[in-house]
Amino acid sequence: MSLDDAWRATLRNYSTFFLVVFVVLMPLHLIFGWVFHDVLAVRELHPAIAEFPSTRQVRGVGQADVDRAGLWFWILAAVEVALLPLMAKACRAVLDQEERGEMPTVTAAWPAVRGQPSLSTRPPPATVVGALVVAAVVAVLAEAALGVAADFTPDGLDFAALAVASAVGRSAGLPFLLVALVAGRAERPRPPEKVPDPYR
Repeated sequence: MSLDDAWRATLRNYSTFFLVVFVVLMPLHLIFGWVFHDVLAVRELHPAIAEFPSTRQVRGVGQADVDRAGLWFWILAAVEVALLPLMAKACRAVLDQEERGEMPTVTAAWPAVRGQPSLSTRPPPATVVGALVVAAVVAVLAEAALGVAADFTPDGLDFAALAVASAVGRSAGLPFLLVALVAGRAERPRPPEKVPDPYR
């Protein structure tokens, strides 16, 4: 499948693909934001806090807190990567719904993941690289645009704005990559060939 074909397949049901990713990532980012809301509240001061003595704190946040939040940020990123195969299968289920002439929905896509075959397609490298670049650009721009809203959010709620920005950014970009990976034909069990009846 060419990159153009992958983009067309993505844009036809973009809102559904977006929600497929969003319903998984939004809770993860909200949990992360809630746990480290105090660290996120002083995010502009992280470089300075990193230079502080270990005993010095700003609004109850010290060097160890920033380091711990940074570690869990990378753990969250690893969890997101681990979830990519499942999200790809859900996107494949959306494409299957479309191929059957049905209206693709998130509520039908995720339950269908269990019945999805292994995703063994190998799209052309150029398609994967192009889709990855587009996904990264869209994700970064969307997160940056929404992240500005956190600066105008009341204290105590800015973590929610940052969580939404992160989840929306990834949900906006990932469909371009996921659909490019699964829009080709996956390995599906072939129906048994019908043997002609010699007595007919």
